[in-house]
Amino acid sequence: MSDDSSLPMEMVVGGRKYKILGFLFEDEESVLGRTMIERAVSMDANPGEEDGQHILDNYKDIPSVLHNTMFVITGWRKPGSADDVACLCWKDNILVLAWLWIGGAHWSRGDRVLRRE
Repeated sequence: MSDDSSLPMEMVVGGRKYKILGFLFEDEESVLGRTMIERAVSMDANPGEEDGQHILDNYKDIPSVLHNTMFVITGWRKPGSADDVACLCWKDNILVLAWLWIGGAHWSRGDRVLRRE
């Protein structure tokens, strides 16, 4: 799997260490949501709501070099809609929660999944 070598490979947020992982192969520009989820699960990068909320609550610990990165919290699904996955993205230097439909979205190089260490 390909990772951008200019980005950190891990971060500590609120005292918890997370490995930052890409999910694309070298020759890919993007993949569909189901492929992204399968790859994240195979890498044990499938955090849920508790980790997602922890990251949101402690977002100021995230290095500024990652402020253009969207973190997909693959194990956190929108209540009432299992096909919407939690995404933590930046708006005006604040990390916010957004819900994206995994069925139609194309997930690309700027997106990352996290594995709690």
